[in-house]
Amino acid sequence: MTDRMKKRDKPAAVPLDAHAELGPFTFYRGAAAVMASDLSQMPTTDLQVQLCGDAHLSNFGLFNGPDRRLVFDVNDFDETLPGPFEWDLKRLAASVTIAARHNDLLQLAHQALPVAIGARALGQPPAAAIGAGARVLARGLAT
Repeated sequence: MTDRMKKRDKPAAVPLDAHAELGPFTFYRGAAAVMASDLSQMPTTDLQVQLCGDAHLSNFGLFNGPDRRLVFDVNDFDETLPGPFEWDLKRLAASVTIAARHNDLLQLAHQALPVAIGARALGQPPAAAIGAGARVLARGLAT
């Protein structure tokens, strides 16, 4: 857990072990600090960014942009903090895997994740990279 998270951490309304009883994705959603603690012990790149801090599938969505077009992007910033860019990427990839496993879509997720990660590695903005992976998922679900 980062020092910033420790300072601001408040007692949870629902204990973490209660989240585990509701299923793996619910547990994962409530465990951003746990994953940040684990990731802080791993090697990283030197590319520091302002992280979402809790990048998982439920924290992305559609909303109206200033020009009234639909925008797909992060919609939850209550865990934002500076850190290595790959922390959000790893957390999001793990959430896709957990959700896919829970919904018997693991093979499809294994096709979509490399597309999204590859698009991001080629310089696509995060929302565009996630959209590339989402298109693979949508095509797979439509068949």
